[in-house]
Amino acid sequence: MDYVYLGFEELLMLDLHKYVANVTDHLHQLELSLNIDGLPLFKSSGTNLWPILCAIHLEPAAVFPVAITSGKCA
Repeated sequence: MDYVYLGFEELLMLDLHKYVANVTDHLHQLELSLNIDGLPLFKSSGTNLWPILCAIHLEPAAVFPVAITSGKCA
């Protein structure tokens, strides 16, 4: 499979800066979720795309890609 790492810390900090300061200044703990789910690119090729997504559990929730993999699936 091919793999592209987009970065975690940089993207997390970028998304956290989108929140107003009174939300992030008082954070003592940050809840995150990681999700991996494959989807076929084309019916005939058998190639799948697998994004690895991270969600920040603040209001409003933010989701950003951490990595993307692609390749043939058996």
